[in-house]
Amino acid sequence: HYGIYAKCDWFMTMGSQAEYGPGNSNTSEERVCKPNTEYGKWKLKLYEDALPLCEKNAIRLLEPRLFSVYGEGDYEGTMINTTLRKMLTNEECDFTKSTHMWNYLHVNDLVEGLMTLMENDVPSGAYNLGYGYSRPLKDFLLDMAHLTDTHSKMNFGTIPYPATGAVDISPDITKIKNITGWTPKISFSEGISHLIDLMRQDIEK
Repeated sequence: HYGIYAKCDWFMTMGSQAEYGPGNSNTSEERVCKPNTEYGKWKLKLYEDALPLCEKNAIRLLEPRLFSVYGEGDYEGTMINTTLRKMLTNEECDFTKSTHMWNYLHVNDLVEGLMTLMENDVPSGAYNLGYGYSRPLKDFLLDMAHLTDTHSKMNFGTIPYPATGAVDISPDITKIKNITGWTPKISFSEGISHLIDLMRQDIEK
């Protein structure tokens, strides 16, 4: 009930692709959510509990659903950060088979997407925020190897998939594009090249 006391017009949660659960096709907001992790289940419960409460009190509920975000300032333990550092120092790299579909959104594009939702009178609901073009994860890793000019040995398939199976990330961002005009601008190669420059400076210190 905090929104009522603050007299706010809208309230934003921070959703996740984990709310949808596993799937192989382009994921739109119309897809029935069947999360298979506790993280996804609790994210979805918050949204489903908050939506009728907000509607009852004439408050718009906005839930940007994030897929896979990367960029400057990210946690050092992410796959992109740890892999780039290994590639820059020519260390051996172990991966899953990496044949599942993936999608990376640069953090700067994410911020613009969030601001677009905040600054426009958009309807209540979930909004996928992703790059919109998915590829096998292996393709992204090979791009990173090319951009770092690494001599690292790439061991695909040495890490098993989790018990819940491989997760395909393939967001359909048609909804937010049609309603707000937002579209990602930073390509994966551009974003990774910037990270490589920052890491090289850090390694050389």
